[in-house]
Amino acid sequence: MNLRSFFDRTPGFSSLPGIRDRTTLLLLLLALLAWTAGFSFWRDGGDLRNRRALAEGRFNDLLAVLREYRSLAGESARGGEGTPAVLPADQDLLTTVSTVVSSLGLRSSMVSLSTASGRGGEDGVSITLEGITTENLATFLQEIERRGLTASSAEIRAVRGTPSSGKPPLRTLSASLLLGRA
Repeated sequence: MNLRSFFDRTPGFSSLPGIRDRTTLLLLLLALLAWTAGFSFWRDGGDLRNRRALAEGRFNDLLAVLREYRSLAGESARGGEGTPAVLPADQDLLTTVSTVVSSLGLRSSMVSLSTASGRGGEDGVSITLEGITTENLATFLQEIERRGLTASSAEIRAVRGTPSSGKPPLRTLSASLLLGRA
C-alpha cells in the first residue's frame, strides 16, 4: 500500500476543512515538526545557559579562595601573625607533615602519606587528602608554608557528595600534594 492510496482510502483526510490536498497536509506536518524542533533547541539552550552560569559562579568562588589564600600568605611573609617558622634541616619531613595533619584534625581525611622525590631530586613527601573543604585545604597549605615547606605540585579535584535529608549535596575536595623544603 502506498501513501497515495492510504490518503485516498482513509476517511476524514479529504473532509478536513482547509486541507484540500496532500501537499497542504505535508506542509502542515513539516511546520509542526519545525516548531517542535525549535522549541526543543530553545529549551536545551536555556539549560546550557544555566549550567554555564553555575560553572562561572563556582569558578569565581575558587578564585576568591585563591586570592584570600595569597593575601594571607603575603601577611605571613610581612610578619603578620608571627614570622614563618623554618624547618630545621635535620627534621624529618614525614614527621612534620604528620604533625600538621594531626594538629589540624585532618587525620581521618588523610588517605596516604609517603616519601617521594621532590623537584630537583630533593627529599619530598606525597600526601593525599580526601573529603576536605576548601577552608581546611587553605589552612593546611598555610601551616605547611609556615613550617618552611612548599607544595611543588598538586592535583585537586572537586567531589560531589550524596544529598542527605533535603540538604543539597556537599562538595568536598580530594587533594594529592607533593611537598618539599622551601
